Amino acid sequence: MENINKWGQTLKIKQNPILSQHYPETVLYSSDNLHDFLNRYTFIYVKPVSNCKGRGVVQIGTNSNGRYTIKGYTITGSKIDRETNSLEAVIKVLHSIYRRTLNSKRYIIQQGISSVTPDGLALGVRAHIQYVQGKWVLGGMLGKLANIDSGIVNRNRGAWALPISQLLLEHLKMDQKQAQKLEREIERVCIEAGKVFCDENRRIVECGIDIGIDQLGKIWVFEVNMIGPSIEFFSYLKDKSIYNQILANRRKRRFKANG
Repeated sequence: MENINKWGQTLKIKQNPILSQHYPETVLYSSDNLHDFLNRYTFIYVKPVSNCKGRGVVQIGTNSNGRYTIKGYTITGSKIDRETNSLEAVIKVLHSIYRRTLNSKRYIIQQGISSVTPDGLALGVRAHIQYVQGKWVLGGMLGKLANIDSGIVNRNRGAWALPISQLLLEHLKMDQKQAQKLEREIERVCIEAGKVFCDENRRIVECGIDIGIDQLGKIWVFEVNMIGPSIEFFSYLKDKSIYNQILANRRKRRFKANG
């Protein structure tokens, strides 16, 4: 089964009235689009359409001195922290990072969403959905935190896991009612994502979905991982119930397939 890359995901999400409300503006890379996005957004991301684990993701913004800041990771995972004075210099840095010609087939530009705790930590949510006994179910979700640096909240780039309730109640200062409402909304959006990506390929039976929460409490879908989405992060939680539930759902699916 071939994965649906980031641009393919964008096209499918844009067609869905529910998901499109929760997806950052995304376009194929071009210097004109780069200039347009940097004029309209506080910061943006440039991403390879096919890479994963945070490799090759670059955040571009401006600092208080009006200089462009470039932070993130190379394709090989090396850390990037640069400043430049002009858009032309930004493009040169991107060329040096990717070590190949930038073109619209390999890269996307995405609106930056500020997903940060009041204490200044970058945050995210990882939700894992599964197709079990004829319907999509939520296997579980967890919170993620990382140092603000590049805003890339990925386990392979140093993020750590915590229970979703702890993220919402302690770090985002929500009350119990607000937290429960947001969890239900995350589940609704993620189940919709499963339906969208399963429609054309019934071999997609699990998705790991990366989500952000902005300062108004709105959720944003950053990426849907469909090919062998890892559940290792869930095993890092002290309470193993979610990890065990995901495994139990897999057993249910295999039992039905073999029955």
